[in-house]
Amino acid sequence: MECLAGRVGLFFVVDERVILYACPLSRAGSYGDCLNYPHSHDDIWQAKQRAQHRVDFDYYPRGRIVYDRVNDLYTIYHDRCCRKAAQMIGSHYAPAKVAYSLDEHYQCSKCNPAYCE
Repeated sequence: MECLAGRVGLFFVVDERVILYACPLSRAGSYGDCLNYPHSHDDIWQAKQRAQHRVDFDYYPRGRIVYDRVNDLYTIYHDRCCRKAAQMIGSHYAPAKVAYSLDEHYQCSKCNPAYCE
C-alpha cells in the first residue's frame, strides 16, 4: 500500500483482506471542519463488491478515514473487528497525524446484535 497522506477513504475487511477506496483531499466532500470520502459504504459496495460477495455492505467489518482540517489530523473510524486493518492503514500516514476511533456505526454482522441477514 502506498503513502496515504493527502487522501481520505473508506475500507472493508473481507476474509482478512483490506479493500480500500480513497481519493485525494481535493476531491473529498466537506463535512463541517472535516473532509470525507464522497461516497457511502453502501454505494461503493453495490457498485464494486456486491456481485462478488453476495452479502450486504454491512456484513463485513469496515471503516472510514476522515481528515480534520483544523487540527491537521486523520481519524480512522472502524469496527472493533478490524482494529489491525485500521492500524495498518494508519501506518501509511505520518504517525503523529492519525487517531483511531471505534464507531458503532461501522459494526459488522458479528458485532451488531441487531444485524439481520
